[in-house]
Amino acid sequence: MRTRVIVLFVVLALCSACAPLQRWNYEARSGLIFVGTFVVFYDSEGPLSYQALTPHDILPAMVPVGEVVGDSCQHGLSIPIIFSANDRFSVSGAKGDGSYRKALRNIQEKYPHLAGVYDVKVDVQKWSILTIYRRECTVVAAQGFTHPDSDNLVKVSAQSSPFRE
Repeated sequence: MRTRVIVLFVVLALCSACAPLQRWNYEARSGLIFVGTFVVFYDSEGPLSYQALTPHDILPAMVPVGEVVGDSCQHGLSIPIIFSANDRFSVSGAKGDGSYRKALRNIQEKYPHLAGVYDVKVDVQKWSILTIYRRECTVVAAQGFTHPDSDNLVKVSAQSSPFRE
C-alpha cells in the first residue's frame, strides 16, 4: 500500500513537471508577432506597457472631445518548407510597428487639436491566412481632451508624453 502511494506521488510529480508554465496576469507580454521556424528577416515592434490618465487626472480647464481611435500593425509571412507529423518548418519574416507609440502618433495625425488622452482601452486584433500571412494590430481607443487656449496646446506625439505637462 505504501509503495503504491509513493509511485502515485512520483507519477503526479512527473506529470506536473511536464505541464506548461503558468503566466501570471501581471506579467508583461512583448506583443511581438509570431513567425515560423527559420527567421530570415524580423523588423517588428510590439506593445509592452502603457500608463494612461484617468478622468480624475485631467485638469478641470481641459475640454473633453470624445472618443479617439488609432491603430498600428505588424505583418508576418511564413512560407512552409517541410511538413512532418510533429512539426512544420518554414522560412519566415516580419515587419511593422505595432507599438503604442505608433498608435498614439496615428491618433495625433487624425486629431491634431488634442492636448492628450485619458481612459485608454487597448485591443489586439489578429488576422491570418492559413498561418502563411499574419497581421497583428494594436488598436488604441481613448477619450481625448483639448485645452481651450490653443496657444498652450500640448500635442500627443512620440516625443512628448500624452500625459498633461
